[in-house]
Amino acid sequence: MQQPVVVTGWFRRGVTPWIDLETVQGVGRVLRSEHPLWSTVLALSAALLGVLVIFLGGA
Repeated sequence: MQQPVVVTGWFRRGVTPWIDLETVQGVGRVLRSEHPLWSTVLALSAALLGVLVIFLGGA
């Protein structure tokens, strides 16, 4: 704790501003955000589940 870090990402402006972090660089360590990967996996899973529900009739 109490160590300096360098953060890269995007500050999004809108009705509710938020920050998308890409990397956090600390002393000797870089943490990368895998947000796009997990969003894609979640979206594909939801789409496949929707197709399954359609074909099985939702019963």
